[in-house]
Amino acid sequence: MLKRNFIGVIVFICVFLFNNLWAQTDEDTNEIICYPMHSIGKLMLKVNVYNLATPSYGGIPLYDCITGIRAPTQGSEYPKNSDVQLISTSPFHIGGIVENDTLVSNGVVPYEIVSYYTELNSILRNFDNSTFEAVSEQDYLNLGHDNTYITDWPNPTDPLSNRPHKPLYIDVELFSHAWSYGYAEDIVFMEYKIKSNNKIMIEDLYFTVNQLVSAKYFREVTPTTDDIGGLLQTYDYNFSQCQYLDTLYLAWGADNDGDPIDGEFKRELTITPLGPTKSCPDIGGLFFLNINNYLSDGMKPSYNWYVSSSGIDWGPRRKENYRDFRTGGMGYPMGDENLYHVMSSGEIDYDQIFTSKIPINDPDWLYPNQENAFDIADGISPVTHMLSIGPFDLPPGGTISIPFAYVAGENFHTDPNNIDNLPYFPENYYLNLDFSDIAKNAQWAKWIYDNPGVDTDGDGFFGESMICVLDSTLSDTGWIATAADTFFYKGDGIPDWKAAGPPPPPKFWVEPLQYGFRIRLNGSLSETEKDIFTKISDFEGYNVYMGRDDRETSLSLIASFDKHNFDKFIYHPELGRYKVEDIPLTLDELYELYGENFEPLAYSRTSPYRLPGYSDSLFYFKEHSFNASAYGINTPITKVYPEARDPRLVHPDSLTADDYTSDSLFKYFEYELIVEDLLPTVEYFINVTAFDFGSPKSGLQALESSRSINVESGFPLGEHDYQDDKLNVYVYPNPYRIDATYRDEGYEGRGDDSWPDFRVRAINFGNLPPKCTISIYSLDGDLVRRLQHNFSAGDPQSHHDHWDLITRNTQMVVSGLYYWVVESDDGQTQMGKLVIIM
Repeated sequence: MLKRNFIGVIVFICVFLFNNLWAQTDEDTNEIICYPMHSIGKLMLKVNVYNLATPSYGGIPLYDCITGIRAPTQGSEYPKNSDVQLISTSPFHIGGIVENDTLVSNGVVPYEIVSYYTELNSILRNFDNSTFEAVSEQDYLNLGHDNTYITDWPNPTDPLSNRPHKPLYIDVELFSHAWSYGYAEDIVFMEYKIKSNNKIMIEDLYFTVNQLVSAKYFREVTPTTDDIGGLLQTYDYNFSQCQYLDTLYLAWGADNDGDPIDGEFKRELTITPLGPTKSCPDIGGLFFLNINNYLSDGMKPSYNWYVSSSGIDWGPRRKENYRDFRTGGMGYPMGDENLYHVMSSGEIDYDQIFTSKIPINDPDWLYPNQENAFDIADGISPVTHMLSIGPFDLPPGGTISIPFAYVAGENFHTDPNNIDNLPYFPENYYLNLDFSDIAKNAQWAKWIYDNPGVDTDGDGFFGESMICVLDSTLSDTGWIATAADTFFYKGDGIPDWKAAGPPPPPKFWVEPLQYGFRIRLNGSLSETEKDIFTKISDFEGYNVYMGRDDRETSLSLIASFDKHNFDKFIYHPELGRYKVEDIPLTLDELYELYGENFEPLAYSRTSPYRLPGYSDSLFYFKEHSFNASAYGINTPITKVYPEARDPRLVHPDSLTADDYTSDSLFKYFEYELIVEDLLPTVEYFINVTAFDFGSPKSGLQALESSRSINVESGFPLGEHDYQDDKLNVYVYPNPYRIDATYRDEGYEGRGDDSWPDFRVRAINFGNLPPKCTISIYSLDGDLVRRLQHNFSAGDPQSHHDHWDLITRNTQMVVSGLYYWVVESDDGQTQMGKLVIIM
C-alpha cells in the first residue's frame, strides 16, 4: 500500500558559521534552513556539542529539522510558540589535568569545542541510514572535538596565562532525546560522551553545564532583564500515602517576579503603553540524571553563579576557596586555571536572593559588595549558573558518559506582588514560589533515564522501594492495613532511556469499495503490550481518523472503540475533594467488590456510595471515556471473528492455526469498519491509533499513538469495472484550466501549502486497473509522458493515478489537445482525449 511517510533520514554535515553555529544552508541564499532543535514537546531547545540553547546570530533565521517551523530567535522557548524564553544560552566546559598542566575546553570561547556533524533519528520514523538507534520521538546526535591549537585568534583565548587555547585532545558526542507525551513534554534529555584522543591520562576531569538565565518575552520593544536563580538540592515527594525525599541538585532560574501585567499573570499577548508583552511565570533548570550515583561514588558537585552585566561582575565565594582571578576579581572566572578552580571546588553557592543577607562577619562567605548586594538579591540582570560534576579519570582511548536534563515547570510564581519581599525578606519570598511542577518533571526525567522497578542488568535488584498503605481498617489494637502496594521510587542504577508511551498502533489495511472503504485492523500488540512503569496492559481503545490530507489537524475522528469501564472517585477529607487514585474498573471487577447487582452509575458526586460500616468512606463512579464497546451498536467497529478465542486465556501450547489470521496475527484482535458515501474522485487519508487509560497512581496521563504517522491514503473506487470486456477509465478535470480554482476546492495541493501552484497541478485518471501503462501523446503522435501504474489488487491507490502536467523532458506542458492511452496488464486498451488550457 502507499504510505505517506516522512522524508528519510535528515543528515546535515554543517558549515562553520557565526561562532561555531552549525546548520544546513541554502547554497543560493546562504540562508540557514535547518538547525538541531528539540520541538516535539512543550519545551523548545536548540542543541549542540559546545552550547546548549544556542541563540541565533546576526538575525539569520533558523528552522526546526522535523517540522520545518521557524525556530525561536533565542536559544530556548517555553511554552512552545509563546515567544517566551527561560535561558538564552548554555555552554559546556570540560576541564582536566594533563601532565600537571590545567586545561579547559570552553564552550563560550569560539573555536575551542568544534562541532562538525549532526544527525536526526526518531522512533516514529524509519531512518534506515541513521548511524545510531532511536531512543525517543526526537533524537539528535551531535559530534565535535577539541583537537586543535588555536593560533589565529586575534587575542589570546586564555588571558590568565596569555596563551592560545591548548586542546585536551578529545572527541565529544551529545545525544539528546525528547518525547511529546504529556508527562515528558517539559524535558529535554542529554547524554554527553567524552572520548580521549590524548596519549596521556587526563586526570581529575570535571564537566560543567552553564545556563545564562534570561527569562522574558523576547519580542518586547524594551525587554527587561531581572532574573533570579538557585539550587534545589532535594525535594519531598508524595505518592498516594507514601512520602520520600529525593536528591536533585537542580540549578534553576526564573524571572524575579514572573512579569505580571495589571496585577496578574497573563500568557496571552497583551498591549501595554510600552508595547506588546506577556508574563513569564515559569521556571527552568539543569540537573545530572544520576546524581545519586555520583554522590555515592564520592564525586563532588559544584554550583556557582555570577552576575556579569549591568556594570556588575560578581559571584559568591567561600573564604576557603578565595582566589584572586586577576582578570575579574570576584566575577566570572577567566582563564583555564581560574575556570577549573571553580569547576572542581565542590562549592555550593547560596541562592541569589540571600546575597544581601550575608553579614560582614560571616564565618564561611566573603562579604558581598554592598553597593551591588541589594540589586543582585532583587534580580537586577541575567545570571550565569554553573553546575559541575567530577572528578573523572580519562585514560587514552577511554570514554566517560555524563547524562543530564533540562527541565521546565509551569506556574512557578503564585503571587504577582511577591517581588515586594525582595531584597529584605527572602524567606517570605520563597513561601510564594511553587517548585512542584519542575520537581515533578525532574522526577519523571530520572524515571525515564532509569526506570524504577526494572532490573536492567538481570542481577536481581529492581531499585529502591517502599510499601504504601492504600487502605486500612480500625481494630481494637489500632489501624490495620487492608490494602498496600510496593512503590519503586528509584531504578536499579543502570540507565534504560525508556519512556512509557501509548500502546502500539494496530496494523491496519484499507480496502477501497465503491464510494467507500473497508478498514481492517488487528491489535494483537496494541491490546497485549505492557506499560513499562505500571507493568500492566493499559490498552483502552482505538480511534479511526479520516481527512483530506495527512496533517494531524486535517484528520477528523470518524469512529472509536473503548473498553467498558468506570473511574472510581474517592473522597479525601484532608483535601476536601474527590480524587481518582487507580486505573478504571470493569463491571466484573465492580461486581466482585460490591456484589453482582451493583450499579456504578447510580452513585454520583451528589449521591455518593457509603461503604457499609465506614461512614467516612465515600466514593462515586463515572464512565471512563465513552464506553463505546458494543460492536456495531454504539460503535461502527465490529469483530471480524466474533467466535475467536482470546489467546490470553489459552495456554500457548493449545493455540492452533485456527487462532491466527493469514497475516499470522490473532483472529481475536481483528476488527473492521465500513465507511460509506464518499466521493470517488477525492483522495482520502486514513489512520488508526490506539490509546490507553493512563495511571493516576503514577501520574501518567492517557496517551494515544501518533495520529499523523503511518497514514494510508486512497480513493473510494471499487474493483475495476469492465463494460463489454473493455476498460472504463475516466479523466478529470477535462478540460484542465489553469485559471480554475482546483487548489482552493481541494482537488490538488492539499497539505502542500508551501509549494507553488505549478508544483501541485494534477490531471487525474480514475477507474484504472491495478497494473497498467498510461501514455499521453500530442496531436502529432509525439510521446509527452508515460506513467507506470503498478499496484496490488485491493490497494487503496490501485484504481487511481495522476499526471502532474510535466513532460518527459521535465518541462511544463503547453495548451492544446492531447490523446491518452491506457493499456492494462492483460492487454486491454482504452484511448481518450483531454484538453489543457494554460
